[in-house]
Amino acid sequence: MAYADFEGLFFGKRPVWLYRITVDGVSYHYTPKAGGYTTPNNSPSTDFPTGQVWEWTSINRSDIYQTVKETRSDLTCQVFTSSTIAQLIIQNPDTQRVEIEIWQGFKNDPDQEFVLFYKGSLDEHEPAMVLTNLIFSTSVSEVAKSSVAQVVQRTCRHAHYFTNADGHGCRLTLSDFQTSFEVTAVSSRTLTVPDAANEADGYYLAGILEYAGVEYMIQSHVGEILLIEKVIPDLETAVGVGTTNVLLARGCDGTIDTCETFDNRANFGGFNNMKDSKFDGRSIA
Repeated sequence: MAYADFEGLFFGKRPVWLYRITVDGVSYHYTPKAGGYTTPNNSPSTDFPTGQVWEWTSINRSDIYQTVKETRSDLTCQVFTSSTIAQLIIQNPDTQRVEIEIWQGFKNDPDQEFVLFYKGSLDEHEPAMVLTNLIFSTSVSEVAKSSVAQVVQRTCRHAHYFTNADGHGCRLTLSDFQTSFEVTAVSSRTLTVPDAANEADGYYLAGILEYAGVEYMIQSHVGEILLIEKVIPDLETAVGVGTTNVLLARGCDGTIDTCETFDNRANFGGFNNMKDSKFDGRSIA
């Protein structure tokens, strides 16, 4: 009997749910079926040519809807916070992508035919003391969700010193432009960096200051005075004790001229030659 035959039965069905969760390319295989489950060759899909052992774990989830409406396509899976998959996500904030695939089949189906019921990626997680919610969305809803709009504009749209997941963006490497300078005084968010005065005012505006491995945006640069986005923990104490250095990288105003000083025109994300008109991408409402 095939999957469809079992699905149509009123009695005697022994459903099995299989979960493949992939964290940055590494897959973990789970089932809520007590004792775990082993699928034969090419089951639940041809991704498993030699079969697969599915480890038992406690997974509760919301209903799965076959829909293109993003408000109904989200899926919440609830796992123990102490579980391997929850800890991987909670303890690794640099995790780039978490994907989930869910199959359903029937234990008493001799053909062991499974159907892919859901495929999506992690939107957010909500850790708690005992249970953690993993909230996924489908690729259809990812496209439909609101996002930052990209419009035709003269200035560059890319974040400075950042490369997107698709390999595009500014593509400059921060460490290539960092210089170590001494901080001689700290007052809340205001830093005195004598060597900053060697550059014109605004040179470090929108640049990055790094201290103790943490990066901070520079909001103002006048002479030797830098204003940082927020108070840097322990920096004032360190300066009071002895010589303390930070790493500075200059900022970018998003213009083609500044981009060329970085020798990065090929990655400029603006339209420098656009004309001023009501069709330049700005709202005319």
